[in-house]
Amino acid sequence: MTGSHEVVGSIPISSTMKSRTGLRDVAQACFGFALTRRYAPPKAPSPDAARHPLPEGEGDYRGGYEFAALLDRAREMRQRPTPAEDFAWELFRDRRFLSLKFRRQHQIGHYIVDFYCHEKRLVVELDGLVHDSDERRTMDKNRDGYLDSLGLTVVRIENKYMLLHTQEALNEIANAINPSPTGRGPG
Repeated sequence: MTGSHEVVGSIPISSTMKSRTGLRDVAQACFGFALTRRYAPPKAPSPDAARHPLPEGEGDYRGGYEFAALLDRAREMRQRPTPAEDFAWELFRDRRFLSLKFRRQHQIGHYIVDFYCHEKRLVVELDGLVHDSDERRTMDKNRDGYLDSLGLTVVRIENKYMLLHTQEALNEIANAINPSPTGRGPG
C-alpha cells in the first residue's frame, strides 16, 4: 500500500474505490473475471454423452467431487482441531518452524491435508486412531500416491508421537525438507 492506494495486479486501487465497489468487483472490471469461492454450475452434457455413459456417481462436472463443500469442511476442521493438530499449529504458525509458512487444513485436489508448506511442497499429516484400520491405511496410501504425483512430500506422524516426542517429530519434518547426504539424519 502506498498512501491511500492498494495495488491489485498492476492497477492501483484507491481506498474509496475499494470500499465503494469491493475488491471482487474491481477484479471483475480490471481482469475480466469474477473472484468467487464457488464454481459455476455444470454445463449441459454433450449430445454424445448418451452413447458413452459414465459409471454411476461420476457424472459430476468435477469428477464427482464437490470442491466448494471441501472448502466448507476445511473451515469446520480448522474450528475443531485435534489436540495434536492444535499443538502442531502453535509450533508452525507465524513462520515459527524453520521460518516456513504453513497452512492448516488446506485443500489439495479432492483432499484436505492437515498442514501444507507451499515453499517446500511439504504435507504434514497427523494421524490419530482412525488411521489404524486396514481400510483407512489403503485410503491413506492412495491419497499419498496422489499427493506424491503432484510432486509433494508427505510426512505422516502419529498424534501421540507429536505430543510426547515433539523434538523427534519436528526433526522428522526437518529431515524431509533437507535430507542429509548420507541419509542418516541431520548433518
